[in-house]
Amino acid sequence: MPIVKQSPSELAIHGGGPAAFDRKLPTFSPHVGDGELFASLAERMFLQSETPGTLVEEWEAALCAHLGRRNVIAFSSRSAAFGAVLFALNVEKVALPAFGHSAFCIPEHVGSQHFDVHPDSFAASGVGDAETLFALQAFGRPHKTRAESAVLYAHQSLGGDVQPARITVYELGRDELVHATDAAVAVTDDDLLAYVVRRARAQKDQGLDLKMSDAAAAMALANLGSLGRFVQGNRLRYELYAEYLEAVQGIKLISPGANYQSVVIEVSPGETGISRDGLHDVLTAENVGTAKPFEGERPLTIAPVAARLQSRLLQLPIGPGATEEAIEAICKLIELAIVRSLESPDPVRLAA
Repeated sequence: MPIVKQSPSELAIHGGGPAAFDRKLPTFSPHVGDGELFASLAERMFLQSETPGTLVEEWEAALCAHLGRRNVIAFSSRSAAFGAVLFALNVEKVALPAFGHSAFCIPEHVGSQHFDVHPDSFAASGVGDAETLFALQAFGRPHKTRAESAVLYAHQSLGGDVQPARITVYELGRDELVHATDAAVAVTDDDLLAYVVRRARAQKDQGLDLKMSDAAAAMALANLGSLGRFVQGNRLRYELYAEYLEAVQGIKLISPGANYQSVVIEVSPGETGISRDGLHDVLTAENVGTAKPFEGERPLTIAPVAARLQSRLLQLPIGPGATEEAIEAICKLIELAIVRSLESPDPVRLAA
């Protein structure tokens, strides 16, 4: 059981005693589906009669049926998926949202334009003269954009609502609703494009196979059938965060996607007396894992909204590990961190 602290003087970062959690609470604890199904699928990999790649084909077919789409191409990673998509499109210049542009793994030889994003939807605000728009649906939150011909990265969106796009890439990491060892899929109704993307996937990159492994496919299949249960649990956790953070000054809880897979707050330093990074440090000292979305992206002077988001957004623990007791303790820590900073403002952190 975590310690629910009651006073700013109890915060660990200020020498107030032990951390609220006796071990690290991960930002994203992965969902676990049908273990018996996974075991039976994994066992097939050891049978001589099993053709390698069969589980991957079954996963692609199952996801096609689930999404109601014509083609699913499974990859070993997000970077492998985007590499194959870029090869298939054969474009020389792309348009990217300034917030989240690093997720698209665009190589240096491909020219790129960056556009600022809408402060609420986080969607790119323009496309310029680039040949192809690479659109971001961040945190599973759909938005309206001219993306029917775009390449869409549906970040934390599987199991939710996804806007139309020419081709959509989903990642299957531990921070996604369906966890499958960081594999990825590209989804499209364009049969010709799917054919070229599959051909690109067949080409190894420095000797590495770009195709999803059967082991990852077994995990994905075992988790796909439990999406409804995963979303229900996510929603209950989000509602707890909303209840506990409702009256906390300077903390805005970002509206969720339909799968509730991400809990994101925006920290307003002027109201809280503490920066996003300062709050991150407070929670880290209490063994609470947090994530700074798209951390490390270079700031772009042409994109003030994106720069603000990059400095203010923080993702809080989600998934089965975020119990009701844990969420209450986390929200109390956030409240106490703000009280402490308002009492003794730190000019260095406020200037960050």
